[in-house]
Amino acid sequence: VTRVRAAYVTNDRFKFSIGRRIWFVSALYRAFGAQNLESGSESFDDKYVQQSNHCKKYAHFIRRDNNASPKASAQDKSPLIALLDEFSSSVHVHTKKDAGWWFAPKFAENEMLLEVQTRHSRCRDVGELIRMLEIAAVALDEMVRVGSASLATATVKL
Repeated sequence: VTRVRAAYVTNDRFKFSIGRRIWFVSALYRAFGAQNLESGSESFDDKYVQQSNHCKKYAHFIRRDNNASPKASAQDKSPLIALLDEFSSSVHVHTKKDAGWWFAPKFAENEMLLEVQTRHSRCRDVGELIRMLEIAAVALDEMVRVGSASLATATVKL
């Protein structure tokens, strides 16, 4: 697995997860009641499972319009959709409250982690690594735009 991680200061603990749809995993999640959100882009929604702890904020995050209408025009879509649609392999973008390991550095109460990861063992394509960095940068920009992330620097060292 290749990961791009960025610690950031959060304003509201907004969490989201966007990952390629894998049929049997998606069916299992649905069986246990997991909710799949929609971006308003039918082709994107068919390819990706989208989840969040705040549905309305996610709608503003993934769409660029003010009322988060499901029928937003193409120019209203988040650039995140375009970047993820261009990605050739399976990619997962999500936020977490910490690094997830018992020996990992401790995060402050107002800090979270953004992670972009691929499913294959090692990224050998420099262009793909650059796209992963672009996805992380755009996701952070969009979180700042909707008021969920701050421009302040996180204190945790990864």
